[in-house]
Amino acid sequence: MNQQHYFEECLKMPQLLVTADLHPSKKPVSIIGMREHIFTGNASSLSKFKSWQELVFVTLSQRVLADPLYVRMHYGHPDIFDKIIAMPRGGVSKASKGINLSEDVFAGFNSTLRGGVVTHVEFMQCGKGRDVALSQISMFEGKLANGAGETSLAREAHRMGQFMDFFRLNSMYYSHTGFYFATWMTIVTTFVYMYCKVYLALAGVQQQIVYDMNSTAVITENIANNFDGRVFTDLKAVLNTQFYIQAGTFLMLPLMCVYFGEGGFVRGMTRFIDMIITLGPAFFVFQVGTTMHYFDNNIVHGGAKYQATGRGFKISRETLVLLYKAYASSHYRKAWELIGLCLVYLTFGNFYICQTDASANDNTFASDYCETAQAYGVQTFSVWFISILWVVGPFLFNSDGLDFRKTKVDVQQWCMWMFAPEDYKDDDPANKGGWVGWWKGDLEQLHNSNMISRVTVILRECRHFLLMFYVATLETTDVMYVGYSFGAAVATIILLGVFHGFGLGMRSMSPVTRAVIYFATMAGFVTAYFLATWIVMDWTFKYSISLFFAYVAALYGINECFRMWSFPHSSIAGIAVFQQLQFLFDFIFCTGMIIPLVILSCIPFLNVIQTRMMYNEGFSKVMSASSQYAFSLAAFMGVLGGIGVGWLFNLLSTLEQSASFASYVVTYDGVLSGNVGDGTTTYMLYGACVVGTIIAGFLNFFLGRRLAIVAGGLFSTLGMVAVSANDDLRSTLLMPGIGLLGASCGILLPSLAIYIFEISTKEMRGKAILLLGMGFIGGSLLGGIFATVNQLGWIWQTFAACIVIALVTPVVNVFPESPYWVLDRKGWDACEACLVILRRKPDVQEELKIMREEETADEGGAGAFKFLIGLFLMLVSSLTTGFLNAFVSYKGASEYTDQDQLFVNAMALQISGAVIAIFFIDKLDHKSILFGTLIPVAICAGVLGFNETSELLGDKEGSGLYISLVVMLMYFFMGL
Repeated sequence: MNQQHYFEECLKMPQLLVTADLHPSKKPVSIIGMREHIFTGNASSLSKFKSWQELVFVTLSQRVLADPLYVRMHYGHPDIFDKIIAMPRGGVSKASKGINLSEDVFAGFNSTLRGGVVTHVEFMQCGKGRDVALSQISMFEGKLANGAGETSLAREAHRMGQFMDFFRLNSMYYSHTGFYFATWMTIVTTFVYMYCKVYLALAGVQQQIVYDMNSTAVITENIANNFDGRVFTDLKAVLNTQFYIQAGTFLMLPLMCVYFGEGGFVRGMTRFIDMIITLGPAFFVFQVGTTMHYFDNNIVHGGAKYQATGRGFKISRETLVLLYKAYASSHYRKAWELIGLCLVYLTFGNFYICQTDASANDNTFASDYCETAQAYGVQTFSVWFISILWVVGPFLFNSDGLDFRKTKVDVQQWCMWMFAPEDYKDDDPANKGGWVGWWKGDLEQLHNSNMISRVTVILRECRHFLLMFYVATLETTDVMYVGYSFGAAVATIILLGVFHGFGLGMRSMSPVTRAVIYFATMAGFVTAYFLATWIVMDWTFKYSISLFFAYVAALYGINECFRMWSFPHSSIAGIAVFQQLQFLFDFIFCTGMIIPLVILSCIPFLNVIQTRMMYNEGFSKVMSASSQYAFSLAAFMGVLGGIGVGWLFNLLSTLEQSASFASYVVTYDGVLSGNVGDGTTTYMLYGACVVGTIIAGFLNFFLGRRLAIVAGGLFSTLGMVAVSANDDLRSTLLMPGIGLLGASCGILLPSLAIYIFEISTKEMRGKAILLLGMGFIGGSLLGGIFATVNQLGWIWQTFAACIVIALVTPVVNVFPESPYWVLDRKGWDACEACLVILRRKPDVQEELKIMREEETADEGGAGAFKFLIGLFLMLVSSLTTGFLNAFVSYKGASEYTDQDQLFVNAMALQISGAVIAIFFIDKLDHKSILFGTLIPVAICAGVLGFNETSELLGDKEGSGLYISLVVMLMYFFMGL
């Protein structure tokens, strides 16, 4: 049940009933309302948003609706009815399940129409449970929006509109149906805004309007009246319109009023910040889309019906298939249309209209217009914000929505669902019937639509053909290309029928294979089109892309218009070409959803952050897998710590070749006696790293992994302070500062590696260490970018790297200690307690058993072999991270190519290889990985070394390209 009451509240019943005799109008009070207490508000962030929204409605809104507006109706169970008044009027609510879908509100309508009064009190409350999952909330909001649409057609609404005075009627409108109409208008305005911006861009007159303003007679003849200034302001406002209205913002404004009004400034600000952190704006933007779709669909097509949410306490994960089925029409397709409009506007819009070659007197408008804000991002930010949140919102509010393993299963099930036949059976009801069955069921909802509804939709969808016309004629200036684009769309539909036959012959293949082939075929056709138009036909990019956009608009317009041909005895559901056309767009839309989902799921700690964001601490511990928490800690420490150490080490190891450091030494007297490049700082760095590594061994053994990391951070801070010294201390503290920074690298890198390895579960250790390596490579890449491309001074780079390290080292004290160190120092009981905290579950006996087996295992000669292999790999790593980077950055490659860009590109390829390694590090044997990567690295390094000593290439043509290819190939395999 979703209702409850309290004994202490029932004691207030006499005081509640007596209010019926105290109403100032002296009219009979037929309904006395009270506030609701949402007892599920702390279950999840979604239920918290709904409870806060309900708090606004049951306090601020209903209080004002009752007095002074006198338009409060009946909205739910915590209302007291006068039985004598209700019974002769047909009972509490209406019986029709169609037009009276929102049956509660009709009790208030009946009371108001018959002279009754509805009041509201806040000294008494009744318990109420709300939905906690996004699907439940969306279904409930859809039911309310459908009910509002039916209510606007009800005779009770018409009668109230006839007898209410103007002010009360306005209050009634904006507190009921008007709210849904305003929500509908918010989203419609977004589409109108983008289509207007696209029209201005495709008309090709943006620049012409600005340049020709000075020759307009009505302006020049009224300059004395400051008419030109007003015209310039209006011109700027029209051409550079910015969409300030954020969908969902108006839903948050009442929340802030209630926050600060009921909780005070501090508590209100805390709640407001909590709402922002837990993605409250994203939820409200998504909710606006839900409300708009169902209200619009009901007004146009009708057919409202009750949608049972179950009112259960639902925290289960929803599959990708279920999400797409639920939100395809309401959010996904609309979002991709907005994204397409933004891309068209980006391609053809003019975002820098300026004329500087003419004097201000000759062209005032074009000269002054240069200073206006014309940026694409400012004009389309809100639209991108809405579109992206509509696409990724269900993933963000889905339990374990960013778990990579579950995401892989989701993608496999989606492939199976997309290519399943209509008679497909599955244990999961969401997959039953496949995509074909769902699509036909979606079309069945249009069977009862009347002709006016169908014509209305077709007229709406003609906007795609209008877009096709303008985008096809912008570059070509020939109307014939509109026909070509439309003809290509028709030919594609016919071709899809042919591919349908091929698809029937591929049913024996796995769904994943069929999905890959389908995507490759689709990408192949698009690639072939652009290659043919660029190479064979010698078209420009804008020329090619304009016809491509026109073709897509025509294809999508045909698809949307023919959906209206859906009758009980005749429908496009039985025509294969239209089935394949809708399949094509749904496949594209789903693929566009899967890409950001997979990217977000690959970031390890995002899943834990998302789970904690969605649920309170107790639920977060239940929802999170035992390995995720530790892996997220390892990812956080590895990525940030690796970036800081990698940046610092790369900077210091190439310091003597740095122009910034050379300028520093020459500029200030007494620093290194003016000598640069004699190896002093390099020897100091590597010597300090060795000393730091020895110190790390002692610290990790005696004080623990966390304190060792803290000590490394302290060394980096002291070193940063030393190298930043001014005046007389500069020459004295430079070398000690470099030594302290080198020691911090020597302490931090092994300490981070040990800590990350030991806190991770056995199956996640490989990926955890790989993330540390990725962070180190990323830090080296940042060092290369800021040293060569942006040319940031070496002291500022040191400061930035130490800031990154400072973000990691204090936080580690909040995390649990390594269970292995706790075992060595404090015994099994303390180790078990540490594992309980680290794994976030009470039963850790299985892992303790594994640790006991590791402690008692006798490796024999394998231990010595592993030691030698480890020593060999350490030598290889030290040579590549230090000497090879310096060689590529400043020496060997500089004779053949731009060494600055070469090093940055090489490091980018190395981190790309590391990213790819994440996907196969657990699937392939590590010996095979080493064998397949070390040999190519050795060959490439040998080629570079042989060329350096023998000058094989010399000054031959293309030598720089050959060297660059060898270097980048070597770094890619190093990343793997």
